[in-house]
Amino acid sequence: MDSRGRYTFKPALRWNPRVEEYLAGAYGSDHFARISDALT
Repeated sequence: MDSRGRYTFKPALRWNPRVEEYLAGAYGSDHFARISDALT
């Protein structure tokens, strides 16, 4: 039985809104999104 697609887990990183606003301004929204994806 092939179980590769059977179980999936995709955590979401939830930032404090003030921290998210600061980091998005410091790094740019695209780069910040890639950083967030890399941390999950």
